[in-house]
Amino acid sequence: MDVSGFSDTIGPGTKALARVTGAPASFTVAEAALESGWGSSQLACQGKNLLGVKADSSWHGDVLVLNTREFLHATWVMVPARWQKYAGWQACMDDHAAFWHQQGDRTYGPCGWSCGSSACVGLYWML
Repeated sequence: MDVSGFSDTIGPGTKALARVTGAPASFTVAEAALESGWGSSQLACQGKNLLGVKADSSWHGDVLVLNTREFLHATWVMVPARWQKYAGWQACMDDHAAFWHQQGDRTYGPCGWSCGSSACVGLYWML
């Protein structure tokens, strides 16, 4: 999928989520593009996971196991990882928005993030 096709596909969903969560749509599109290679990664295609969300013990949905690169003991290694698997890209974005909404004061809206650049700066300082 090309860049404009990706943006056209997920754009309406990110705009709808922005109205609910306060997360700038441009920020969600950028994060999804970066994490999924514009929707072309194996995780995005097979797991409908645009945002690189791993499945931990709290996840009760389907799981996809794929290798990933991790920095362990001062070296990069390939390890199998359990990833959350979704029914579709919108379900992935909905789950991501729910995660941020559950963070309380750490959500986009209460932080006053009205555009992608302020969201990036705010997220940087939160991490």
